[in-house]
Amino acid sequence: MKRSSPLPLVVAVLALGGAVAFFLLREGETSPLERIAKTSAQVAVIPSADQIARDLDRLANHELTAKVLDLFGQSDPDKMFAHVAQIVGADIRDPKALAAIGIASDKPIFAFGPKLGEAPALALPVADRDAIESWIDRVALARLGAKPAREEDLNGHSARVHATKPEGAPALASVQSGGYLYVGNGPGGLDILKAAFAIEHGDSLASDASFAAFGQSLDRPSIYGRGLLSDMGWAIGAAVTLDPDRLALRLSLPNAPRPPSATAKSDRASLNLPLTGRAAPRDQIARLNPSAHFFAQTGIDPTALVALRPQNSLLTRFAEQILRLLNLDLDTLAAELEPGVALSVRLAPEANLMAITRGLGGMRGVNPFDIAHVELVAQVKSAERARAILDRVASLAPVIGASAQRFTREGEPIDDGQIATGAPTAFSAIQALASAAGLSLKAGTPNPAQIAHRWTYRYRLGEGLTFELDDRRLFVSGGRDVAEALATRSPAQEAPLRLDASDLVLHTDLGALIASLRALPESSFGIGGFAIKSSLDRWLGAFDALDALRLTVRQEGEKLHLDASLSFQKRPKQSLDAGETVSP
Repeated sequence: MKRSSPLPLVVAVLALGGAVAFFLLREGETSPLERIAKTSAQVAVIPSADQIARDLDRLANHELTAKVLDLFGQSDPDKMFAHVAQIVGADIRDPKALAAIGIASDKPIFAFGPKLGEAPALALPVADRDAIESWIDRVALARLGAKPAREEDLNGHSARVHATKPEGAPALASVQSGGYLYVGNGPGGLDILKAAFAIEHGDSLASDASFAAFGQSLDRPSIYGRGLLSDMGWAIGAAVTLDPDRLALRLSLPNAPRPPSATAKSDRASLNLPLTGRAAPRDQIARLNPSAHFFAQTGIDPTALVALRPQNSLLTRFAEQILRLLNLDLDTLAAELEPGVALSVRLAPEANLMAITRGLGGMRGVNPFDIAHVELVAQVKSAERARAILDRVASLAPVIGASAQRFTREGEPIDDGQIATGAPTAFSAIQALASAAGLSLKAGTPNPAQIAHRWTYRYRLGEGLTFELDDRRLFVSGGRDVAEALATRSPAQEAPLRLDASDLVLHTDLGALIASLRALPESSFGIGGFAIKSSLDRWLGAFDALDALRLTVRQEGEKLHLDASLSFQKRPKQSLDAGETVSP
């Protein structure tokens, strides 16, 4: 009779034993979140020491970092890592070096503490129990002059206490549990560990759904955490990403939606800002200058933005007094705009930067639209009401030393004397102010066939803003020939950049801005322009690797998210074969 081979049975037993052993080992692991209280004021998580080490290494060796350090007289980014290595006792960029001191570089590292500003405790993943214990002994002796002095019981767990004297105050305390080494610095550090090993699951951060949701919302963070501002009752989430192509920061703030009947009284538990809205129409955004250097879009309801204005500021009071002469107010103007406004700004091709180099005081004699060209697109709720308001605002121009020229839809000018105020009492007040200023102001009724389409303002320094109304679309522009370009530009198939439905987007094309600054003639800088431009070129050279800076603010439920990112240029490098390029 043929005997069966025992090999399959042996393999099955080994596989079963391995599975059981793996299950038992996994059961022995405990997430440090179980040891961190919900009320901890500071919590930080490094998802992977190996990952953040690689990210820091790439950032230290990035072209931008080297140029910026050189600009300030520094030369060697590796000195930073050498200093950290002296403190840690290993090169944090090398997983093998971390493994040699007993730290597992492929698992998360945690830092936590009950109060902001105090030294937090650490939870380090253990790769080798003996090695990490020896490493702690070396660090305690080298950095604190402390040796293992005694052991203390922490709810069934043994804490090793390092002190300068056998019964002296703790200089360092450590506990190994659940695959992690918990380390606390000083007497306060031991107290943190005592509290950590007495926490019930329901009181731990592991049961906090909002913290878990914040971590899951992040894309490859290098480090993330939370700060609890107990005085205000705010839990602020923060995350940093050190990607090879960008630096990114996210902040998450509590922002409970304000009920329609709520007052402006602040809520200690949240910002309570009315930030809900929708994006501007895509074809409207696509009318902006695609070569602009700065773009902004907000879907926030204009009435909500106006409600946030400072009530006692000089500028607010002045604006409200001027508008009151026209029987208008800021709330009325905001109510006439639909949510969804987009703005672009571009450095003028021959910008007059003399005033900027002299300081803000020099700006008094310079038309700001000779420095930057501005375009804004919005949509009004009623074309008829908007036209009446713009006519009324135009009637105020002589009072402030400006003139307003109106044009028909066909581009024909309308008589300057034909000003429609829509309110005799308002006109009387304006006429009185004009007389006091030594100006004359005529009143008249426009020809019904002459429907105003464009309003252009001029003052002593040159052309100011131009307002154009095309049905319910409002275009506002400032700068030479900008109004004509905006009016005749065909909407691009794609918007100048991706402006999504977020509540607020700010985007600066740093690469294009740097190129435009370098292209400015020396005359833009006034006397000594050659020296100023030469110095500016040197500074700009350090930032050639920058691509764009972007800020996005949006509301999700009762959270307000602020995302800021700085992206780097992906420049092609010359290959060995002439004429061929490869991407880095």
